[in-house]
Order: sequence, then C-alpha cells, then structure tokens
Amino acid sequence: MSPTSKTTEEPKATLPVGHPAAGYVSPDLSFHDGTGEIPDVEKEWHERRNEEREEQLEAVADAEDKAKKDEDEARAKEAERIRKWKEEHPNPFDPPPGPPPADEGKPGTATTTKATSSSS
Repeated sequence: MSPTSKTTEEPKATLPVGHPAAGYVSPDLSFHDGTGEIPDVEKEWHERRNEEREEQLEAVADAEDKAKKDEDEARAKEAERIRKWKEEHPNPFDPPPGPPPADEGKPGTATTTKATSSSS
C-alpha cells in the first residue's frame, strides 16, 4: 500500500456584506424551468454566461481572501506594537507585580475586630 498525499486547500476567507473590500457576484441564472430543448446558439450563450459567473466567483473569492489576510496581518502587527508600547510605558496606577499585600488591621477586612460596649 503506497502512501497517498492529499493536499487539502484551506477554505478561503470571506468578508461581511457592506465591507469596503467585499466583492459583488451577479446572481445565479443557470436554472431553467420548462420542457424541451433550447436552440444551440442559446445553449452556448447560457454556458458562456455560467462560465463567466464561475470565473467571477473565483476572482471575488481570491480578492476577499487576500483582503481578509491583509487585514488580519495588519491587526496582528498593531496588537504587537501596542503590547510593546505598554511594556515600555507601564501605567502608574496599575498595582505592582507580585502577590497582594496582607490585609491585616485595615478597616473593612475580615481580620479587623472592633470592641463595642453596650450600656443598659
């Protein structure tokens, strides 16, 4: 038994409707309802139209995939830039690293006891 190498293509990324880089594909008009044969000239026209739509689908899918990957790469670079900046410029209001200090004797903690006297 010889090993087979299957190459599975990664599914192409798509963009949401309304995205500035989203492509448009004309509607699928390949469905024919009716009986009988259509003339050869008309049949050739339908086949050519369907082939053009398939080419259009492939072109839009390639362009949207490239745009999505470019956006993801730019987003990752920006996140890395922000992470590095935060390392270089720590927030003075953030608590210092390490374990939190013990809450001994501070008001409002469970270890604080308050003596009360009652007069009768």
